[in-house]
Amino acid sequence: MTGAGWLVKTLKERGVEYVFTLCGNGLNPFYEACLDYGLKVIDVRNEQAAAYMADVWGRMTRKLGVVAVSSGPGHTNAITGLANSFWDGGPMLLISGCSPLRTRGADHFQELDQDRIVAPITKYSALVAHVEALPPTLNTALSYALGDRPGPVHLTIPEDVLSARIDESKLSIYSKGGEAKVRVRCGGDPDLIKDAVKLLASARRPFMIVGSGAFYADAGEEVCRFAELTDIPVLTHLWDRGCVNRKIRQYVGVTNLEHLGGLRMLSQADVILAIGARFDYRLSYGGPPVCPQDYRLIRIDVDGEELNRTVVPDIGILGDPKSVLAAMIEEAKRYKWLNGEWLERVRKEHYGYIDRWSDKGWERVVPVPSIRIVRELKRFLDEDVTFLLDGGNIG
Repeated sequence: MTGAGWLVKTLKERGVEYVFTLCGNGLNPFYEACLDYGLKVIDVRNEQAAAYMADVWGRMTRKLGVVAVSSGPGHTNAITGLANSFWDGGPMLLISGCSPLRTRGADHFQELDQDRIVAPITKYSALVAHVEALPPTLNTALSYALGDRPGPVHLTIPEDVLSARIDESKLSIYSKGGEAKVRVRCGGDPDLIKDAVKLLASARRPFMIVGSGAFYADAGEEVCRFAELTDIPVLTHLWDRGCVNRKIRQYVGVTNLEHLGGLRMLSQADVILAIGARFDYRLSYGGPPVCPQDYRLIRIDVDGEELNRTVVPDIGILGDPKSVLAAMIEEAKRYKWLNGEWLERVRKEHYGYIDRWSDKGWERVVPVPSIRIVRELKRFLDEDVTFLLDGGNIG
């Protein structure tokens, strides 16, 4: 078996269905292995598109998105999609072809220090220098891509490593691991969970902010159930929509740079529960004008490095949102929740903002107002539609 054969066979066994690619230098052994083992190849016309497709696949399915590109400019063309995956925390593996190791440093065709170029925008980046290093290096890369907060990883694999023979009988220890999907389960500290629910129950103006950490934990139903039980208003981050997976009265929109709609009421909150969400520019880094000057903060995150990022919480619960929220739901049943009046105030602000657009965009003019286009499209959309936007800097 070749190194490429083991790589493709392992990816297939771990549930990878597609490789997004633009074929080129250094990848021939990899493509031949894809044919041998039935791994579907989707060929595009630009490496950036391949990287974006792998990124979106990972973020939509919670499974590993795989992109394979050639060396040099093929590698650099994929960087934008890689950076997008890094910002949004998508599980993604970039495989880059490379000149043979025996000619490395001798000005081989399109030779670059590829692993170091992308190191700042990946969770793990490595050059596989020998075929026997391929199995442990792949497992290490996937542990970073799929663990705690997901993200992109990169492997540069020289052509002679891909085509080298490897003894399959010695590789059984590296062939474990199950499906390549984000599935971290870690229950939080029971005492901290009790403290968090008690603090929320004492709040007069609580708020929930939900980020992609909840999505990757598959905690959508738990988010909805906790919100319905407590009547706490729920915001999702602008790029993290989909964390609330069904209609609930408590959902009051997304964070946004204009500080509009339900988000305007966040500045009045006395307790904020953040679930797998960062306090970045969308929340004015945890302070005014979006957040209050003084408030109590509870954070839930499966990644310990995220718990104290930017803003240190009063209560930080290390655990996956699905498990932690399930425990919080049971604890919350012990309390009486009186947030109905506060929720209605937030909903009034949210829907008042939406209503202000109701009489706009009806005129028959050219060019057609964008809100008219959205209004017409809405008639054909249902709950099963996946809606993708690209607006240059914001969608």
